[in-house]
Formats: sequence, C-alpha cells, structure tokens
Amino acid sequence: MHKPIQDAQCFTPSQDVEHESMYQPCIDVDILMKNLCQNSYITAALLTAFALSACSGEAEKSVQAPAKPMAAIPVSQQAPVEVSAEDKGKRIFARCRACHTLPEGGKNRVGPNLWNIIGRTAGSAEGYAYSKAMKTSEVVWSEEALSAYLEKPSAYMPKNKMAFAGLRKQADRDNLIAYLKANTESQ
Repeated sequence: MHKPIQDAQCFTPSQDVEHESMYQPCIDVDILMKNLCQNSYITAALLTAFALSACSGEAEKSVQAPAKPMAAIPVSQQAPVEVSAEDKGKRIFARCRACHTLPEGGKNRVGPNLWNIIGRTAGSAEGYAYSKAMKTSEVVWSEEALSAYLEKPSAYMPKNKMAFAGLRKQADRDNLIAYLKANTESQ
C-alpha cells in the first residue's frame, strides 16, 4: 500500500525565453525519496538519477555511453589480494573470543585474559582458576609451545580445562600466534 505523494512537484522556469511565465513541472527529490523509497523496491540511486534528469536537461546532455564496453576480468586472472598473517589470525581468533579477551586488564571469561601471553608462565594470570594440570605444568608460553598446545590442547596438556579441539593446520596456528603477538604484547 503506497502513500500518496503530496506536494511532489516543484516548478522551474522554462528554457524558452519568450515564454518566461511558463513553467514546466519537475520532481522534488526530497519528497520523492521520502514517499517512494519507503514504499517500493526502486533504489534510491535510480530515483535520484531520474529526479535530477527530470529537473534539468543538462543531466541528459552530460550522460554519455562508454565508447566500448569493458570486459570483466575472470577471477582466475585477477591479482590475488595479499592478506597478512595477522589479519588471518584475527579471523581465527574469532573462535577464541567467546572464552578469551586480549586487552591489558581485560576480564577473564571461561578462559584467562591473554595479555602478554608469549613469555608468560602457564597458569599465572591473576584472578583465573586454572586446572591443576595447567598450574603445575611449568610451561612458559613461547611461540613453539603455543603452537604445540593449540594443535591439540588435550594431548599437549592432559586434564587442562580448555575444551577446544585444536587447530590442525600449522598455518592457522602460525597466523593466530602472529595476531596474538601483535595484540597482546606491551610495546
């Protein structure tokens, strides 16, 4: 059900100099957008172009067809966009975010806050109730230790609390560690 357009016409002087008193109707863009965009599937860009061309003959004169159509480049021939290890690690960390926080002073959740994780002794973050296995492990989280742990936490440290199956791919672990290094170390 469409609402009627009210006050939808404005008038501009005709281009005909001899008949200056004659006016030709054109569309008020604001009213058109308000009434039609909310009530139909016509896009705002199309309506704007239509309204501008209706109010001025200049728009029609300035629009030209391209000399020759541009061919689409197949995806297989496009240059690949390089994504940094840190950006890839950020995507992987999305799985960790439910249980862990990164910022300095961040809250512990199901898992501990990971600020300054690299170089920290396992089971040493204040305010977190670690498993006995983690507290007594004496592991210092190096990149290598984190990678081995993240591959399969239950195999690396049996009876720890982390209920995460692990990251089988070495590249995923490396990218996650790059992200952790960049976002959890004090500068």
